[in-house]
Amino acid sequence: MPQPSRYRWWKIIVGAVWLFGFIVAYIWFERSGVSMRHLPRIIRDIVRSYGMWGPAVVILLYIVRTYFFVPTTVLILVSSSLYGPLVGFVLAVIGDNLTAGFGFATGRFLGRRFVSDHETAWIKRYDEVLSRNAFLSVLFMRLFYFPFDLVNYGCGMFGVSYWRYQLATLIGLMPAIVTLVFLGDAFVNPRALIVFIFLLVATVSLGLALKSSRWSKKIFSVADEKPDVEKI
Repeated sequence: MPQPSRYRWWKIIVGAVWLFGFIVAYIWFERSGVSMRHLPRIIRDIVRSYGMWGPAVVILLYIVRTYFFVPTTVLILVSSSLYGPLVGFVLAVIGDNLTAGFGFATGRFLGRRFVSDHETAWIKRYDEVLSRNAFLSVLFMRLFYFPFDLVNYGCGMFGVSYWRYQLATLIGLMPAIVTLVFLGDAFVNPRALIVFIFLLVATVSLGLALKSSRWSKKIFSVADEKPDVEKI
């Protein structure tokens, strides 16, 4: 079913505003002479300057970074170093899931119709696999550290159920969040470094175990199959 012209224009306008804002932010960042390695310190100073409102600022920064691709790792490390592992964990869980939800919604709004109208046999096959195995597919991608924003926007553009996507994201991000929270806390509490190393080893071991599991092979075995054009 063709989209109403007004709806298409809204998508074009939203996409153009987003692109314009991204370009302006990039130019400002380049001309300011700020290096990426200084970004954690800058964000830390901004959050600290708001005092008791700092945690709310962290959540707001998570939402904003959805469209400017600031690594979530930076926000996790900053918040956990400022507020400790418990508050840092809560902020990371809320923030990571919010930015994942906003990314999914943006991908669904801007790209879902385009993908469904222009999908080739290969894309259609992956669309069907992601739709049929939404929860396990997203869980797998989160646990294996697939590019965060690529998963967010990609799942929105493909036929993934939102609630299955969000639940898999909530569960799948937990190991990485806990590990990074203790890394951030280690900046002010050296003993947390021991916990971080333990969690890092546990997370990698879990990933290696899941890589050879039956369900992961079942989901992604489609990558080795040739599309059956006649059936599609």
